[in-house]
Amino acid sequence: MWRSDAPDPVERWMVRRLESVVETGFLWLMILKELNHTPQSGSELRDSIAQSFHRPHNTTLYTTLYTMRAMRMIQPSEKHGLKKRYAITDKGRALLERGEIHLKSLMTTLWLMG
Repeated sequence: MWRSDAPDPVERWMVRRLESVVETGFLWLMILKELNHTPQSGSELRDSIAQSFHRPHNTTLYTTLYTMRAMRMIQPSEKHGLKKRYAITDKGRALLERGEIHLKSLMTTLWLMG
């Protein structure tokens, strides 16, 4: 992952803004991808996402989980001790598939633009 160390403050701001928008915008897709394998709690999701990407902030993660639950993309599946685990729903699987297709299309377009 690239982090800007450019001396130009405007360039640093633009890079940080892009990183923030992309990381937050794709968090729901990463959550669905993880839950497609196995139900997980919020802390388990945070740790598994951190292995391949970056560690999301708790507020961002739990707000996203709350929204995804309200939209019926995920649902509580079981309790593991005091932790609530979430599972992906059929609606979540459909949205994951659509999101992956859209992301692949965007990346192909960016790649072809050279």
